[in-house]
Amino acid sequence: MEKFLKPKYVFSCWLLALLLCHAFLMTYHDAWALYLTHYFMPLTMMLGSFVAGSTPMGGGAVAFPVMSVIYQIDVSIARDFSLMIQSIGMTSASIHIIWQQRVRLPWKMIGRVFLVGIPGLFIGLLLSYYIPSGYIKALYVTLAFSFVICYYLLPVKKGRSTAIGSQWPLLGFGLAGGVISGFCGSGIDMLFFVAMVSLYQFPLKISIQSSVVLMTLLTITGFMVRLVLGPPIEVTTWEYWYVALPVV
Repeated sequence: MEKFLKPKYVFSCWLLALLLCHAFLMTYHDAWALYLTHYFMPLTMMLGSFVAGSTPMGGGAVAFPVMSVIYQIDVSIARDFSLMIQSIGMTSASIHIIWQQRVRLPWKMIGRVFLVGIPGLFIGLLLSYYIPSGYIKALYVTLAFSFVICYYLLPVKKGRSTAIGSQWPLLGFGLAGGVISGFCGSGIDMLFFVAMVSLYQFPLKISIQSSVVLMTLLTITGFMVRLVLGPPIEVTTWEYWYVALPVV
């Protein structure tokens, strides 16, 4: 047993267990035919996984706008799907970061922003049922476009930052990111990354990895919250999740 707890085996064991559970669920629910009708979701998440693997953004950064804007799927379904699919994809990425790469992350910063992001998440989920979907789409597209500009224009620091300074601005970013994540299924990862690079001068690699871990924590929380609070998750959302799960 100790052999499989070694860092080089943890990710492989997680991946194998995930794929076996997926195959069992698809067979048990006789759901393999969903790939014929929902084929566009695995294709969408292939792009989402590429973006998630190469930037601080999660797969929801692709899933939400593609589903809500291109395919005109209801924003609540797109939001729930983003939370659900990232709870798998971002967890896989975090396991790889923590167990395989063995990097030193600013865990106190991540923990504080996560704790502040939780009430923001609740606020966003609550308000999302009262705000017109068009405003939510516009908000997320604006945020994502602004983030892309910042991502390529922000100066990159080499080495590790040691002077953190006041973290009150960071907590503001966390609260706002939690609200946006409640609206769209992601967002706190982008704001956290921008804050780490621009305000606290963390190097790019540490900022990306920290954003991934933070988004993992919040997206799992969001998924759990949606399972117990609010309207039941739509059957269609679960179907999208089934077919896209092995891709991420």
